[in-house]
Amino acid sequence: RGDFQDTLNRSWPRLMSIFGRPGSRKNVRYRELGLKKRDNDEVRQTFAKEVKSKTEPLGLSLPEWVPEWQKIPEEAAIPG
Repeated sequence: RGDFQDTLNRSWPRLMSIFGRPGSRKNVRYRELGLKKRDNDEVRQTFAKEVKSKTEPLGLSLPEWVPEWQKIPEEAAIPG
C-alpha cells in the first residue's frame, strides 16, 4: 500500500494536468462544434471523483492538487 500511495502522490499532479486549462479556446470551439460536450475542468472533476471512489476503500488518499495554470499548457498534455 505504501508504494502505491507514493506513486499516487507523484503521479496525481501530472494526471490532473492532462485535461488542460478550463475554458481553453480549442475546448470552447470543440464544444461549439459538438465535438466535445464538457469543459476540461468538468472532465477533470469527474475523473477525480471516480478515482477517489476507487482509492478510498483501499485506504489510499489523493494528494491535494493546486493548479498552477501558468504552467499548464492550454491544450491537454502530460508535463514532464
